[in-house]
This record gives sequence, structure tokens and C-alpha cells, in this order.
Amino acid sequence: MRSPIRAAMVLAMAGVLASGQETRSTIRGQVTDQQGAAVPGVRVTVTRTETDTVVTATTNAAGHFEVPLLLPGQYTVSVESAGFKEAVRSGIELRSGSTVDADVTLEIGPLSESVSVTAGAPLIDTSTPASERFALALLRLMTGAASWR
Repeated sequence: MRSPIRAAMVLAMAGVLASGQETRSTIRGQVTDQQGAAVPGVRVTVTRTETDTVVTATTNAAGHFEVPLLLPGQYTVSVESAGFKEAVRSGIELRSGSTVDADVTLEIGPLSESVSVTAGAPLIDTSTPASERFALALLRLMTGAASWR
């Protein structure tokens, strides 16, 4: 008798937790020079291309930046620092609740010059843990499991 009640409570809690899932996304990355050294204090500009909404960030001492709470959509990341050419990464697509890594390598040169990189293939989506992807792959291999494709 206790098992059905317990199961019902677990399912009810799972529904409540699932409805509170985060829908906003994050773009993060590291800015390095051509030798692979981190570049701190770099201005990072993230622009949502559909609305021209701009959010700025600055890299930390390790050259890392993170721009959270972004709505799903297409984005461009511009990176600029004195002594380097401006670097632009366009075609970055954020899905609901995702985290996308957008690492940038700066080239030495005047800021008036820029280097543009257009995303051809989707960037690495780290929002789903590897353990979850592995579990889903195992589920697909089980006898009688329906294909999710």
C-alpha cells in the first residue's frame, strides 16, 4: 500500500521540478593569444542578432568570460583588446537552457583590423552531461526500446 503512494508522490515531485527548468542560456569561453596564453581584461560583447540586444563582459585573470541569462536565438561574440585585432564569432545558436563554449584566439595587430569566424557547425553544447548522453545511448540499445530519431 505504501509503494503506490510513494510512487505517486515521486511522480508529482518530478512534475514540479521539471516545470521549473531554466529556459535561458549561457555563452562562455576563454580568450587566448596565438601562443595559447590567457588574455585578461578583454572586452567581450555578445549581441543577439535578431534584436541587436547587447551584453558586455570582461575576461578574468585566466582569460575566461561567461554571459548568463540569454534568451534562445542567434548570437555574435566580439572580442577586443589593445594590441590585438578584433575577433568576431558569428552564427552562434543558443537553444533553451543550453551552455555554449565560444573560445576565441586573438591575433596581434591594430584594433582597427578584425578577424571574423562564422560558425558552420554547431558549437559544443555542454548543457547535457556526458553521463546523461551515455544513459540515453544505452537505453536505445536495449531490446524493445523505441528509436528516438
